[in-house]
Amino acid sequence: MMRLFHPLWFFILWLKVNWSAQQNVVTCGRPQILHGSVSGDTQVYNKDQYLTFECNDGYKAVEDRPSKCSKVGNRAEWIPTPMCEVIKCRVTLKQGTQYDPRYKNVFLPGETLRVTCEEREWISNRQTTSAETTCQDGGQWTIDPVCREVTCSRPPDRSLQRWDANRGQQIKLGDSVWYTCKPGYKKPSYNTWATCTRDEWTPNPLCKEITCPRKVYPHAEIVGDIQSEYQYNQRVEYACNNGFEGTFTITCRDNGWSPESQQCRGITCNRLDIENATISSHKSMYQHNEEVTYRCMDGKTLTLTCQNGAWIGPKACSAKTCEEPELFYGYYHHNLNDSELIYGVIIKYVCEDGYKLVGEGDTNECLLYGWDKPHPTCQQITCELRASDPNLRVNPRPDDNEPFTVGRKLRFSCIDDLGLTGPSEIECLSTGLWSDDVPTCSEKCQVTKPPQNVNVNPPEGSRLVKGEQLTFSCRQRGQAIKGKTTVECLENAQWSDDFPTCGDPSYCGKPPPLLDGDTATIVSKLQYNHNEKVQYSCQRFYKMQGQPYMTCLNGEWIGEMKCLQPCIVDRAAMNERNIGFRYKYDDKLYALHGDHLNFLCTRGTPDRQIPMRQMCNDGVITLPRCV
Repeated sequence: MMRLFHPLWFFILWLKVNWSAQQNVVTCGRPQILHGSVSGDTQVYNKDQYLTFECNDGYKAVEDRPSKCSKVGNRAEWIPTPMCEVIKCRVTLKQGTQYDPRYKNVFLPGETLRVTCEEREWISNRQTTSAETTCQDGGQWTIDPVCREVTCSRPPDRSLQRWDANRGQQIKLGDSVWYTCKPGYKKPSYNTWATCTRDEWTPNPLCKEITCPRKVYPHAEIVGDIQSEYQYNQRVEYACNNGFEGTFTITCRDNGWSPESQQCRGITCNRLDIENATISSHKSMYQHNEEVTYRCMDGKTLTLTCQNGAWIGPKACSAKTCEEPELFYGYYHHNLNDSELIYGVIIKYVCEDGYKLVGEGDTNECLLYGWDKPHPTCQQITCELRASDPNLRVNPRPDDNEPFTVGRKLRFSCIDDLGLTGPSEIECLSTGLWSDDVPTCSEKCQVTKPPQNVNVNPPEGSRLVKGEQLTFSCRQRGQAIKGKTTVECLENAQWSDDFPTCGDPSYCGKPPPLLDGDTATIVSKLQYNHNEKVQYSCQRFYKMQGQPYMTCLNGEWIGEMKCLQPCIVDRAAMNERNIGFRYKYDDKLYALHGDHLNFLCTRGTPDRQIPMRQMCNDGVITLPRCV
């Protein structure tokens, strides 16, 4: 039978449940916070509901945790209690650390504190031992005012193999640890230790990967992949270029490439001499791909190339010939029996009697480009008669329109009682010059009585014309002339010097020095007798001009001599002018005074301003030039 519930029973049951629920409800009221205020309009807060509040300026929450409505026994409370306090920054004073100000550990916002750490400590960062920190509005320091010891942990370096420190051990500032590197890595040096510094470990890096930069060898190329750097133990193979021999392999090791020195051996060609040609170079051996130019006598050029030990190119020349010269009133001859004028032939020009050569010398040479210089001409030889003394008679009288040809003679005499100075007859010679100078007329000089014990020739009373001389000698044996031994008749009937006297001869001192020379024997005497001689000689390559003796004559050394300098021609001077010695391969040559040197072009052709054959003249020689 179904039981029926009365409505009153349900009402009673509802009242009991509602009363029991009201007994278990936990609520918190809106708190009053000193120096702070609650956010929002909520007046009642349920259990586990958080409170949001703010503190006034200069204050902060006592607790960092938010306040929550919590049940404590049979009552509700805010935990933690929402409270505000004056903002302060605190510091824990540590022995050994210096603080400024001292002995103060609580600071208000805006106040500052300077902290100075001990030598092996740091603050703010590992580099600094002193810092100034400021208390902020939030009660936090701008820099944590705590000094910490500088330490280093084992570096997380995979290149390390051995590390002589315990796992987790902190190494202090300045302490060192012995370590080794894995294969393929190396330390800066074998004796390097890892040292703890404010910049962590030094050296940095502790181990450096061993690499070798690409090495370049002359005349060789890398076989395979080309890299800018190679790893440890990596091998690189090289092959020598064309014209060179050899292959080799190097390996990247601890100290670089091994082996260090490698090279390719060049394939060379020996010098090749070609008939009827001159070579532009004088080397005995040539490298692969090196070119050599030959100039043939016919003016053509041959170029040969050294390829793998053999000469590539034409190797034959034909002889160069020159045109036959045309010389009126003359002829030529040369130094070869063959009548053909080929390269190297030197011809000599000769004019008929009464004619002379006009041009650049009497010889010419057949060269690669033709004759060395233009051909000369033969012109009739004549002599020129300059204005003569008005007191001079000429026979036959000159005709202005008639030239004085070779063999023509002129005779001279003076008017009145004047004396003829010079020849009475001259002849036009084949050189184009007169056989002697044209004479002049002048008054005669009277030979007066000489001093006692002096002989004169011509004798006293004679009359001499200009240019004639008197000769003096002493009558007594053993005496010497004091003065000039000869005097000359000058113009206006005057003698060139006073008549000398005779007396005892004087001695000479040491012989004078000779520039670039010396006496042939050692000079040991301080005094030399009258008529005594001393012989001289020149230095090597110097040539003496004059007699090699000086003679003591009456206290004076008499003699004329000079050491003429040699000419020095070296390879640098010739290379500058593109020339070389024709008959020699010397790099330097000493030529004596008067010697001739012959040159040829090593490149280009002569500029024709200076002949290729030059003479040394007292240390001076003019070098030709080829362009």
